Amino acid sequence: MDLSESNEIYIKVQHQGKIIGFCSQGDPYTSLSDKLQEFASSQECCDIILTACRTKGETIDSAFEIAEAEGYEIIQTSTFYLHNQNSNLQHVLNESYAFGLKHLIETLLNY
Repeated sequence: MDLSESNEIYIKVQHQGKIIGFCSQGDPYTSLSDKLQEFASSQECCDIILTACRTKGETIDSAFEIAEAEGYEIIQTSTFYLHNQNSNLQHVLNESYAFGLKHLIETLLNY
């Protein structure tokens, strides 16, 4: 696992015979394009890639370009965002979202 000083994650894991790539760097100027290209075209290319990504601009454009070039489908999703400062409720929302994302990954692994 590659965990930088900023606690960003860039890792490939094998699960149920498939390779899943995780990259938490989705901000502009973080070399997301290079990381996605490595996930998609390396010798052990990923079956599923999960990455943080903005909704517009450089990072999303790169994700779509690589997906098209390498034959990947893109599923866009977003976290639950609470418009007030209720940290307890935000924690519940984050856990609920994580459960849904886990279910999506499990479903894709069996697709």
